[in-house]
Amino acid sequence: MFGNSEPNSYRILRVLARLRLAVVLLQAATVVAVGRYFTGDIPVTAMLSIPASLLGWNVLVWWRLGRWRYAAQIEVVAHLAVDIAALTALLWLSGGPGNPFVSLYLLPIALAAASLSAPYAWTVMALCTGAYTGMLWAHIHPMDLPGGEFFHWHVVGMWVNFVLGAALLTGTLGALAAALRRREADLATARESALQDERILATGALAAGTAHELNTPLSTMAVLIEELRQTQPQDADLQDDLGLLADQIEHCRRSLRNMLSAADPARHGPEAAKSLREFLRATFDRWRLIRPEPDVDVIFEDDFHDPRVIPQPTLAQALTNLLNNAADASAARGSNHVGVRCRASRDWLSVTIDDDGPGLPEHQLESAARGLASTKPEGFGLGLVLSNTSIARLGGEVQLFTRPEGGLRTQVRVPLSALQQTQG
Repeated sequence: MFGNSEPNSYRILRVLARLRLAVVLLQAATVVAVGRYFTGDIPVTAMLSIPASLLGWNVLVWWRLGRWRYAAQIEVVAHLAVDIAALTALLWLSGGPGNPFVSLYLLPIALAAASLSAPYAWTVMALCTGAYTGMLWAHIHPMDLPGGEFFHWHVVGMWVNFVLGAALLTGTLGALAAALRRREADLATARESALQDERILATGALAAGTAHELNTPLSTMAVLIEELRQTQPQDADLQDDLGLLADQIEHCRRSLRNMLSAADPARHGPEAAKSLREFLRATFDRWRLIRPEPDVDVIFEDDFHDPRVIPQPTLAQALTNLLNNAADASAARGSNHVGVRCRASRDWLSVTIDDDGPGLPEHQLESAARGLASTKPEGFGLGLVLSNTSIARLGGEVQLFTRPEGGLRTQVRVPLSALQQTQG
């Protein structure tokens, strides 16, 4: 109804409604006082009808604010335009450009410059300047004041002074307000990052303790599986199942070793360099081992740049988390397909993961990509938090897109320079 909704615009409309009520009372009191105690023939009745009409408009505004709790900046400009029109009508009936209250045009200009983005603030400044200029050009009300021609040029000088002041106010105050909004956005991002880091730190501490606890039961299970394989050598189906369990246990033990290596590379030493294609294939193969049910279609672009890289366990784990999300999303719609496309230029690695799941609404894509919302109804978003954090530490990013054919597209971009640096 009102274009792109912005919470700040709704708050601005509430402030304007309160200010408008006070202004209406002051306008009416001023008109009555001037009409009774000062000389001059002003149309009191006509002038009082203006604040009365403005009061009626404010009643409609309060009704609108109670019914729809959202607004856009263009609506704020429209409300200010109504206030500017009311002020112009009052000035027109009481001396036009010679009225000393003409400086009140600076009030909506200041409000717009402090609260709206630059295009809208300059629009309000143009409305006020246009109204003032129109009155000066028409100049239909006589100003029976001493000075004659001199006063005429004095009024023109007032107009020039107003235009310069309005432009400076809009530019300066608008720049300060924009800087303040950027600072608030940076602070919000910093707070969000701190909360996310705290969550990751708690998860890391828990993972370290769990790693020590898991090592013993994994070793026990490996021994028991080997004994079972020796006691039932004739049962081929059982041997296959036990082999799969042994592979799963070895994968878990390898994951624990990788975690320890990533946490303390100086002690465990860096992994040997390998080609980028080999690193990615190993990552996908390990994921196929733990998730054999999805049908994964991995495609490497024909012009895939394949430099030697230092394997990054954190990147491998992030890709694994994202592949799990894609497989779960596809399974929710009765599909087992997951598509993976790998591109690599001389500067960037891009891995695109497609699923056939229900997807996400457009307004949730950005927050979900940053791990602030789970893509699963029963999930906590931890997988996306870990993936986003790991990839961000490498200088990369995770983006989510809605596929035209249905489902979600997850795109991971990582600079190759981060994968080619020697760990230390």
